[in-house]
Amino acid sequence: MGVKLLMRMIYTIKSKWLAYIDALSSRYEFGVDDKVLNEWRKKLEEDNSFDETTKDIASTLNKYGLCSIGNLVLLHRSRNRGYRNASFNEKKSLIVNDFYTNKFAIRPYTLKTFALNITSEWTLKDIETMANNIADNVERFLILS
Repeated sequence: MGVKLLMRMIYTIKSKWLAYIDALSSRYEFGVDDKVLNEWRKKLEEDNSFDETTKDIASTLNKYGLCSIGNLVLLHRSRNRGYRNASFNEKKSLIVNDFYTNKFAIRPYTLKTFALNITSEWTLKDIETMANNIADNVERFLILS
């Protein structure tokens, strides 16, 4: 791989991270402090420790529930791969369409997760709500069992 190609790839990845940080500060209700977001921006722009900075960003966002059970849905492996990195809105449309056309088997709980969300974004509040609902359901199941 040539140096120019590698530099272009790094620039593209960095640009996506910066756009993501901008979205966190302007559109999403993630509750990440603006000082933290500005610090991430500055570190990414300096490019001294790109891998460490992106790991720090992911680790911090995971504390907000990004990788919690509230942010997971059950999809068949091949179908999940088919969605790739589509936006929430695109995934929502595809899942609802797949269910109603019987193209793929979509579990009712998964359909409910996407169908009940009437906005075009999936926020940390949605993740928290989903995690609490799952915890309540598991608790009720264990108490009734």
